[in-house]
Amino acid sequence: MTAVLVISTVILFIAIDLIRLRHERRQRAGRQQPVAAFSPLQYPRGVFLSDGHSWAALTDVGEVRVGADEMVGQALGRVDRIELPEVGTPIRRGECLARLRRKDRVLQLRAPISGTVVAINPAAAEGLGDALREDPYGTGWLARIWPVEHAEALSDLRVGDRGAAWLRAEIQRLVDFLSQRSTPDGAASVLADGAQPAIGALEHLDHSGMRAFAETFLRID
Repeated sequence: MTAVLVISTVILFIAIDLIRLRHERRQRAGRQQPVAAFSPLQYPRGVFLSDGHSWAALTDVGEVRVGADEMVGQALGRVDRIELPEVGTPIRRGECLARLRRKDRVLQLRAPISGTVVAINPAAAEGLGDALREDPYGTGWLARIWPVEHAEALSDLRVGDRGAAWLRAEIQRLVDFLSQRSTPDGAASVLADGAQPAIGALEHLDHSGMRAFAETFLRID
């Protein structure tokens, strides 16, 4: 009788453990999202790129539209809120142009030119939806600036083939950077073949990893 009781108890504990493991697997499966690779490079030839991954494009009225390039937009995946300076604010190249907020993470983007802010994207407060990732140089623009010197505003920035080559190299550098960061969700940061980062890869970095990304790619000290 005692042996039967012991065996029954063991079977009961095994059954409970199997149920628990099945429940945990279902929870993990529910939390997992499909991993998508960075979209192909869409960099337009009329856009100038800065070292800090902001861009600038001259408009037909002399203003310069500025924003975050496609590497930043795809690496973030989605932005909850964007903080921009008020219209009329003077800004110098290298100063903070925008704060991109995703959950409890914040990235600062540096201004690519010096001038005065004359307009901001009205959708920025809501994070621009998917525009920062899918159309960074179009509907994903952040602000328009009247430059201090039109002749020199874009002179130090990359454009055309030089800009495209630099951006491709930066994306590869991002792959290497993410591959070296050890996080619980690290497998979702870079695709299995190691050739492309995953969209939203920065979500899988801890706070120190985000600081390292800002220092390495956005030139934030």
